[in-house]
Amino acid sequence: MEKILHFLETKKWLALSIVLVLTFLSYSNILANGFVWDDPDFYGNWPALYSLDSVGSLLGGELPAQHQGVYRPLRSIFQLFIFQLFGGQNQLIETGHVENAFGYHLISLLIHLAAVVAVYLLIEQLTKNRHVAFLSSLFFGLHPIHTEAISFFTTSVDIIGAVFFLYAVYFYLKSNSARIQNFYLTSIIFGWLAFFSYEFTLVLPLMLILLDLYKNNFEYRVMAKKIKNYIPYFVGVVVWIIIRASLPIASRAFDAEQQSGLITRVFNTSKAFIKYIYLLFIPYPQTVYHEIKINQNLADPKIIISIILLLALFGLAIYLAKRKPLISLVIGWFFLSLAAVTNVFPTGIIMAEKYTYLASVGTCLLMGWLVYNLLKSTKKYLVVGGVLLIITITFSYAGLTFARNFDWKSDKTLWQKTLASRPDYGRVHNNIGYLYAKEKNYNEALPHLEKAKALEPNLAIVYENLATVYDELGEYKLAIEHYQQAIKLQPNIAETYNNFGVTYQKLGQLEQALEQYEKAVTVEPRYYLAYSNAGVINLLQSDFEAAKDNFEAALKINPNFGRGHHGLAVSLVNLQSIDEAIKHYYQSIALSPTLIDNYSHLASIYSRQNEPQQAISILRQGIEAVPDDPELRTNLAVMFANQGDLAAAVEEIKKALELDPKFEPALEVLGQLQKATK
Repeated sequence: MEKILHFLETKKWLALSIVLVLTFLSYSNILANGFVWDDPDFYGNWPALYSLDSVGSLLGGELPAQHQGVYRPLRSIFQLFIFQLFGGQNQLIETGHVENAFGYHLISLLIHLAAVVAVYLLIEQLTKNRHVAFLSSLFFGLHPIHTEAISFFTTSVDIIGAVFFLYAVYFYLKSNSARIQNFYLTSIIFGWLAFFSYEFTLVLPLMLILLDLYKNNFEYRVMAKKIKNYIPYFVGVVVWIIIRASLPIASRAFDAEQQSGLITRVFNTSKAFIKYIYLLFIPYPQTVYHEIKINQNLADPKIIISIILLLALFGLAIYLAKRKPLISLVIGWFFLSLAAVTNVFPTGIIMAEKYTYLASVGTCLLMGWLVYNLLKSTKKYLVVGGVLLIITITFSYAGLTFARNFDWKSDKTLWQKTLASRPDYGRVHNNIGYLYAKEKNYNEALPHLEKAKALEPNLAIVYENLATVYDELGEYKLAIEHYQQAIKLQPNIAETYNNFGVTYQKLGQLEQALEQYEKAVTVEPRYYLAYSNAGVINLLQSDFEAAKDNFEAALKINPNFGRGHHGLAVSLVNLQSIDEAIKHYYQSIALSPTLIDNYSHLASIYSRQNEPQQAISILRQGIEAVPDDPELRTNLAVMFANQGDLAAAVEEIKKALELDPKFEPALEVLGQLQKATK
């Protein structure tokens, strides 16, 4: 044991490398995961990330409509650059999902590793003990409670703000011990970066006061000399508040239960805090939606017991301030790091594991300190107990983390796992129903969505998903009723208006469809799909100039929208701008190679221009991209027949009918070829 402790003391960076390797291995399976939950809302469906020109609006607080209510401008800038680097939007549009988001999840893992390094350095600086720093950072790196914060990519970008927070604390502590001004300035910079990345970090100046109290054995009288040190941090908080208040940032929409009064919210949140404490030490079982029900009756025994326990914990911190200051520090760290989710200001979320990321630093410090005290004991059985604790915590945490990461592999794995623990929660049934609907398994989708509606009758997304299913089933009257209810509950979602318009379009009610598309771009001017769909209506109405304008508007927002280039090409053909149309057809092919109309339309243009070989070539390219499509092979057969190569035409028609024996255009062409060869 002495040799191991000596190694940890003298080989700091090698010891830290061991922690990083173990952390990497525990999270390595997320690299094969796809997008889940809210990921597509940001990394694919949010037009603000399509162009670097959005920097100004992102700094101004722009967010997808369903995620409004927070001000994290630097997080949005990070999202912009990450999306520009890795993309994924075209795959999302074409297939409805992103199977493998390797680059994104690699970023998640690197963010967590950066936090692990910060935790080691911070605790080393705080305790002047590399053994405690090693153990604490090891437990932090492997902790399963972090899976929601790291394996769920959207949340992992929030954690960048937490990383800035940890480095701000580290450099502040470093400046106190080294008396080097640059460390202090670096801390201030990290602090300000943290504030504008993640509002949870606004407690930083209070945390620094707590740390200084700990370093001075909670001697309050010596703190007067340090007040000036906190001023730059408080200024940062005030600046954030002023900017946040001056911007027209929309509030988050809450259902009736979440709109409870202040006292009700805070008292009910006390139950979540008790569960956080349990999960920070024993992270099992884990779920996306923990069952913390809002009880309007404040005499609920669970509320009373929770408040008593939290007050007792606070009292214990005061009692132990001079006796066991580290324990008081950990308790203070816990309360401060979760201050943003006390629901003094409503968040709409009563509990989430991702919120414990910063709080876990304190509990991991406590565990590391306790285990170290066992290891340095002169009693052999305590040393053995310490070793067993290290082995137990390390292997159990690593195993639980690795296993939980598989739950985050896809929406299907996530929501099936969540359904097992929360069959009583409407949002879970909604998400499962939505998945079945995407698979066109409507018989399975409808019961889950109806169950969601019964459990949460004020949840707008349930009505939208039901409307989509009824639309696909041809139950247009029911679809319209559900779209209207979804809009009544949440009138600022562009996607709802857009989908509503699609239903009207299927009914042939083109003016009503166009009205819904216009409403979509009114509530979300960057919603390019609505411009594109409006362009389709214009084409059906032979208003080719309007169609051109709408498709150009869609492409201005999203230049990589393949169907937009196709629609613009069709408009240009009808406006006799053939050369320009051909360019957009080819751009559409590059972006959406499985869109078969591009190949057929180009072949038709080349045929009219008396360029049959070009027509044949583009049809062959289409067949290579979509080998199971009978229409392209039928069109190729027609081209061969027009060139007099009837044998080649018959061969292609046979291939088309092998793909679909009842494909009528192929049967008609075959009949004509048979007459021609008699």
